[in-house]
Amino acid sequence: MRLVNSIVLFLVCSASGLRAQTNSVSGIVKDFDQQPIPGLVVKLIPQSDTTQVYYGLTNSEGSFKINFDLPGEYLVKIDQFGFEPYGKVHSLIDGQNFLPEILLPENSKQLGEVLVQTYEVRVSENGDTTEYNADAFKTNPDATAEDLILKMPGIVSEDNTIKVNGKEVEVVLVDGKPFFGDDPTTTLKNLPAEMVDKVQVYDKASDQSEFTGFKDGEEKNAINIVTKSDKNIGQFGRTYVGYGTNNRYTTGGTYNYFNQDTRFSVIGLSNNINEQNFSFSDIMGVMQNSGASMGPPGPNSAIGNFFSNEQNGNTKTNAIGLNYIDTWGEKFEFSGSYFFNYSDNLDSSNTTRNYFSENGLIYRQNSISNNINLNHRFNGRLEYAIDSTNEIILTSGLTAQTYRSDMDMNSSNFYIGSYQNNSISETFTTKAGFNLNNDILYRHKFKKTGRTFSINFSYQYSGQDGNQDYYSLSTIDSLSERIIDQNNTTVSTSSTYGVNISYTEAIGNHGQLLISYRPQMTFRNLDKGTYNESGGAQIQDSSLSNLYSSVIHSERGGLKYQFNRDKITFSFGMDAQNIVLTNEQALPYSDNTSTSFFAVLPSANLLYNISKTKSLHLDYQSQTNTPSVSQLQNVIDVSNPLLISSGNVELAPSYENSLMTRFSIRKPSKGRNFFIFLRGRYSSNYISNSTSIIANDTIINGTMVNAGSQFTKPVNLDQYFSADVFSVYSIALRKLKSNLNFDAGYNHSYTPAMLQNQLYHSQNKRIRLGIQLSSNVSEYLDFSIGYSGNLNFAASSNQSTARTYMYHDLNATAYYAIKKRVILSAEYDFYVYNGLSDGYDQSYHLLNASLGYKFLKNQSLELKITSFDLLNQNTSIRRTVTETYTEDGSTVVLQRYFMLHMTYTFKNFKSGGLENNFPGDMPPPNKNMRPLN
Repeated sequence: MRLVNSIVLFLVCSASGLRAQTNSVSGIVKDFDQQPIPGLVVKLIPQSDTTQVYYGLTNSEGSFKINFDLPGEYLVKIDQFGFEPYGKVHSLIDGQNFLPEILLPENSKQLGEVLVQTYEVRVSENGDTTEYNADAFKTNPDATAEDLILKMPGIVSEDNTIKVNGKEVEVVLVDGKPFFGDDPTTTLKNLPAEMVDKVQVYDKASDQSEFTGFKDGEEKNAINIVTKSDKNIGQFGRTYVGYGTNNRYTTGGTYNYFNQDTRFSVIGLSNNINEQNFSFSDIMGVMQNSGASMGPPGPNSAIGNFFSNEQNGNTKTNAIGLNYIDTWGEKFEFSGSYFFNYSDNLDSSNTTRNYFSENGLIYRQNSISNNINLNHRFNGRLEYAIDSTNEIILTSGLTAQTYRSDMDMNSSNFYIGSYQNNSISETFTTKAGFNLNNDILYRHKFKKTGRTFSINFSYQYSGQDGNQDYYSLSTIDSLSERIIDQNNTTVSTSSTYGVNISYTEAIGNHGQLLISYRPQMTFRNLDKGTYNESGGAQIQDSSLSNLYSSVIHSERGGLKYQFNRDKITFSFGMDAQNIVLTNEQALPYSDNTSTSFFAVLPSANLLYNISKTKSLHLDYQSQTNTPSVSQLQNVIDVSNPLLISSGNVELAPSYENSLMTRFSIRKPSKGRNFFIFLRGRYSSNYISNSTSIIANDTIINGTMVNAGSQFTKPVNLDQYFSADVFSVYSIALRKLKSNLNFDAGYNHSYTPAMLQNQLYHSQNKRIRLGIQLSSNVSEYLDFSIGYSGNLNFAASSNQSTARTYMYHDLNATAYYAIKKRVILSAEYDFYVYNGLSDGYDQSYHLLNASLGYKFLKNQSLELKITSFDLLNQNTSIRRTVTETYTEDGSTVVLQRYFMLHMTYTFKNFKSGGLENNFPGDMPPPNKNMRPLN
């Protein structure tokens, strides 16, 4: 019944929206030949408060429309390269205002440079926003937005994620609006590159933080794709089908309808070649409060295999998605999406772990698993502008999922090369879970400039129901044997209620004060039953069962001051936070605890635009991290008899300080850009692990642990430190009609841990170097050549020598269209691994190629033959470094196959597209609200 009520609440919350101000000003901009000038940024600045700016963008007819709040004197300003600057004050009244036609004379001193600038100005900075000019990066006619952005300096694809300057992209917007929720991959793969005008990268704040203009620590690395004005009205998409050797198949399609504020999209696919269409949300339902073991893979952590489906094993996928965006009347704006995903993954993997121990402990594991996941995901956002000073934003999300896993595993422990113990296990797991998230935000702006009030109510609920059958046979020192035959049942729920209240007040002409208060309550319940098989009967093992509940009561409040003038924006503040953690445990034994934690959390932020080509950004934040339920559960997990783990009810929250610096220099006249990013983090009470090697058979919390097994539990330790440096240098090579990008990075982590009751620190150092040459020749000849290398050092204070390993990737891509009909394309990678465990050091070539021919008058139908892994060398190798060990792993992957494809692409765009009510040099500001600058 609770699930039904949650779904109803989601549907109710998904019927809402917001429109801009009721007052507006319109105009038309032309040159002296009476020709309209599209793509101009028009600024509207109230003379009563010049820190407040409204924006408009001229369409293909040169017209623009800007919404504003109150009547008064406003400066209309246009400063566009190639034209004389324009600025004039107008008296605007309530309702609609129409300006006389604006004529811009050409700037003769700049006119001769206009074409050069279009080519060379590839990257620009505005505040903390980095903007890429899409026209400076040529792509082939079939390229996607993902293909386009991967040509841009500082943007790479790594571990199946998009990263910008070393940070993972979490949100992708299209013209400032969500597109398929917050799923970056889906958006980038289904938007044609030819539609993209600009790509903006910035830290997207929460709705409440965007309104107040103060950072709240909840920023997400975001990309906003600004579409071309003549490409955002019409229909576009494609359908495809393919069949190949070894019964490989793929089919799917996309359809997109864009018309002013109305946008509707459908995507679908079905294949068995590891092309998947889901995000992290697709597996969240069964992960919440799972009580899974914190250490190595075992039955309780089999869900972990699901994270690597895109590159591991063989996956069959069936998926469909719907996305709808619209504006209803003058006050409502809605966006919503739905995803269905079914995946069936078969994986076989090998793992070797080398521990930082004096006795040379090595753990090896071989596993075969079959994981089936079925997922439904809803997202909805509703904005309602009550009037020019009041608005409500409702956001909702629901994920419902079922999961099944069947795993066979063989694992062993070795000491200094000698055999110690071995375990063979079989596990069958079924789980069902769902997550519900709802937020209601009310925002009010007073007549006095800078005075605002906002309150956000949030509610999250997650539930899970799981069952697991587990059987293992362990051999100790090749002599004694131990059999475990168990059934585990798990029912868990988590509810969080929160409120965030913010009030801002102007201080002088350039200052603003923020007062905030954030109370939150979280209720967690876990009922885990473990039953041993005995003579056909199920007998509960109370030492391995867990009946647990907790309440976390958090209160946080504080003050922040922000100063904004000319080139500088500076803020600093102080919050006080108190956390009360109450735990009640009935199994495996009765225990009630209550602990409180108090912390003072300072923060500061500086944004300094040194000049038009130089900018500096500094950010300092402090925060606490509360232990998870699984980390607090004082119950033994023997799902892998060689790797025993438990929680620790005495854990305290960790306290972290972080400092970030970002500096950029641009030389548009030479097409050069330089960017450097530095970040350091230090934690006290860091939640690490304590690992012990059991020397003799020992009873821990009522459970027998065999000699030679590892026992791990979380502990609080001090002196955690990490530092990151990442830099990018890019240059336009005009004679070669190409772009050259260099990147370099350094990471150093210093992590405390306990081994055999002795404190030590592990250090991991990583140096990255990369170079990429990408063509700008034409849309019919596209190529890139690149190299990336990583040099890693893993060391421990209890060992005299460091472990050094290297990874190299030499890559190249090529696309060539002969008379627009015959299409040749290829992708090549040469991977080299050195310094890994025995059997993992190797090199291999991966070559994919295709030959196609385009039919019909507009080349919309393509027939091609593709080859995957033409040299039949594909493999998968990975290395992971933790505070207690280094891990090397490999997994079975798809190898050589050939496939015949047929693809039909349709595009039907109309001219005179949507007016983007934000400039191309900054992320879209909030409608009705005071912009951040």
